[in-house]
Amino acid sequence: MNEHDFDGDKPRQLLVCTYGADCGAALKRRDGDVMRLADALKEARTKADLRRELYVVKTGCQGWCEEAPVCQILPEGRIFKDIRIDEADAVVQAMRQGGEALNDRLVWDYSLPRAANEKRRD
Repeated sequence: MNEHDFDGDKPRQLLVCTYGADCGAALKRRDGDVMRLADALKEARTKADLRRELYVVKTGCQGWCEEAPVCQILPEGRIFKDIRIDEADAVVQAMRQGGEALNDRLVWDYSLPRAANEKRRD
């Protein structure tokens, strides 16, 4: 990549906690393989022809271990839990718009003040 890769683009990144200990264990327990979720999301993204709009990135711990496994959409800064392989196509379409369609799985929204997030979580 270079500084011109994103000229004119407004890409989003979908960070999938794959290498974090708790998320990795949860994914392995649930899906049998820690990579299956991220790979399914990448495949769905490619199938939807969103390769320049949504980058799926396998990450280490994002700090939300109690909600494992988690994904984060950037630049919005929204953390989601319980994303499943069989929902990959729908999740990719939701992430295209910042993830609002997945509000029932929203753990934290970094664009909101802490008090608003804590109130929503109560």
